[in-house]
Amino acid sequence: MGGSTGSRLIELEKGIGSIIDKYLLEVDPVSVREAEKKEIYATQLDISEGNFPYQDRSFDVVTLCWALEHMQPQKRGNVIREIHRVLKDGGRFYFGDDLYSKIPWEEEHFNRVYKPKGYGLGTFFLGIFEPTGLPSSDPKKVQESKHPASDRDMAYKLVAGPMFGKVFLLDELRQLVQDFNLDDIILTEIDNLENAGKIIARGTLEIEKNQNNGGAFLASLRK
Repeated sequence: MGGSTGSRLIELEKGIGSIIDKYLLEVDPVSVREAEKKEIYATQLDISEGNFPYQDRSFDVVTLCWALEHMQPQKRGNVIREIHRVLKDGGRFYFGDDLYSKIPWEEEHFNRVYKPKGYGLGTFFLGIFEPTGLPSSDPKKVQESKHPASDRDMAYKLVAGPMFGKVFLLDELRQLVQDFNLDDIILTEIDNLENAGKIIARGTLEIEKNQNNGGAFLASLRK
């Protein structure tokens, strides 16, 4: 869900070592076209609006990484409910986000750019951009994409309402995913390639003890 060009799906397939059926929902049409080139069943859709175009209990696994935090709070619950609906009984939901704290190297940028605009700690600023004609700090980005950059890339200017991400606390996550079984929730490392897959915490008690650690996690939840 919100899978951009599907690169992570391809990485996942390589890690598993066998071919899987890959489906992707993404708001950006350029990213959808890039995903289709990778033989992914990609559909352009704002996942925060309405229902997913899939039948009940269609999937063994659903992933949602670094997308939920960009949505209006009142729309997040519907996204989780739709994920729960399309998962098979016993299916797994993998939820990716930054772990409970702001990223240290963003502090200076936060104080200079975000704080004067009224953003709180743990938020970051994205949006819909158009090219300015200036050189990009990341020339590999697709030029026509709706979300090619952040506001710190001089090659783009913001042309639509900003989105701001947040770091979810455990209590907030618990409310969002209350239909899932939290007894066997597992947080695994995904930032460090050498330690990818290493269990950071298992169960809500361990997770609460680790909620001040920085980094990124992938939470595994069972329906």
